[in-house]
Amino acid sequence: MNLDITSLGLDSILTFEVVARLRSLKLASSELAVSQPAVTHSLNKLEDRLNTQLCIRSRTYFALTESGEKLYKVATNIKEQLVDYQSFLRDDEEFDGLFSLSVVDNFKNESFSLALEKMIKKYPKMKLNIQVQSAKEIQDSVLKGESDVGFGIFNNKYEALTYRKIGEEVLHYYISDKHQLWGKKNIIKNDLNDKQLVWVDTVFRSRSNLESHVFINSNSKMKVTAYTNNLNCALSILKSGDYVVPLPNGYLEEKKLDFKYKALRNIKTMTLGQSITYRGLNAKKSKILEAFLEFLKT
Repeated sequence: MNLDITSLGLDSILTFEVVARLRSLKLASSELAVSQPAVTHSLNKLEDRLNTQLCIRSRTYFALTESGEKLYKVATNIKEQLVDYQSFLRDDEEFDGLFSLSVVDNFKNESFSLALEKMIKKYPKMKLNIQVQSAKEIQDSVLKGESDVGFGIFNNKYEALTYRKIGEEVLHYYISDKHQLWGKKNIIKNDLNDKQLVWVDTVFRSRSNLESHVFINSNSKMKVTAYTNNLNCALSILKSGDYVVPLPNGYLEEKKLDFKYKALRNIKTMTLGQSITYRGLNAKKSKILEAFLEFLKT
């Protein structure tokens, strides 16, 4: 038999699913809200197209044949997938599930803020969860499915995750009014030779990592002698007056501080890429994630 099974159409397959599930043409016609002759005609036409008997039926007896049992399994699977897709396409306001985001400390990004605002308005019943974590914790959380998306600066990327750059974070060098260079005007890079520098990061580092990657002799003439992944701690170090501290542009302006500070504007700034990371779009909340990703573009 030379038959293109895809040419059968969904109507006959879905009608057969009801007949096979209810084991009755009469009950099937009631559920489908059509006449019993219409159900019989659809079933006969399907059998003719397939050139096989799908069920044995009489006034008092109904049973699926082997071919009928196999097709019933196929039809059931098709219907389940269509129901899932219908759920996927349901009205936006119906989504009342949990949408979880993980961000690094003091994450600032205008696209992120606008996308979050749009999500809240578009999905009023949504339960929102936003937590601060380190870069590694964020990636682990997304990988395990605890977080739907993560935002931060990711230097060590996971192969199983998808990343997309959404912005940049600019860092300036700062000193406080207690630093020995405070009174000097037009501070340039050479003025920082042999001065102590803080390494500010977004990850947790082990003792061995600090000794092998942070507190080492490098081409820089500044000496890295302090490390922190917390901006509040970086402020305390800055206040001491012993260190040059890199901090996000605009961060200090939002703080009420009991000491003076200034940015070393004549020294080249550091620019770090901000990214979103997610696991994929095959989960049940894929429509929500797709909407959020789309909001980030606009």
